[in-house]
Amino acid sequence: MTDLPQEEVQLLHPGIHAATGPDRVAYVLEPSGIEVTYGELEAKSNQVAHMFRDLGLQRGDHIAFVAENHPLYFVLCFGAHRAGLYYTAMSSRLHEEETAYIVNNSNSKVFIATNYKRDVAEAIVPTTPDVQLRLMIDGTCTGHESFEDRIAGYPTTPIDDESEGSDML
Repeated sequence: MTDLPQEEVQLLHPGIHAATGPDRVAYVLEPSGIEVTYGELEAKSNQVAHMFRDLGLQRGDHIAFVAENHPLYFVLCFGAHRAGLYYTAMSSRLHEEETAYIVNNSNSKVFIATNYKRDVAEAIVPTTPDVQLRLMIDGTCTGHESFEDRIAGYPTTPIDDESEGSDML
């Protein structure tokens, strides 16, 4: 999956940094200046991985999401990654036809969008019939549950069968 030596790959994992400095900043969003710590990234990405397992997703399954410059972007990436899933992060500039094509072509079982892309998320519901779960970050809309509500009850600890996933560009 990567050409990096194993010790360098481990350094990329947020859990390594969360264990030694949970309050250290993992990333800063521009231009808002919103900061996400390694502890927050670790906890929320674990909740996302637990949610994916609870849905029955297994290593090699696909999810897709569209999230502009959003604090949860890397949470989604790492949550899918730790669950061994392929994840397709789509541009927030795509229109509904393009978004539906990518969701269908990737065989995504879960689709996640931010409220910013609410119109596209609602529009693709009828044209993406194989999606098992649709979630909305920062709100809800027709056919989509609240992402925040959905992950709220899951543990912040790693899943038992954590494995490496990958992005699909």
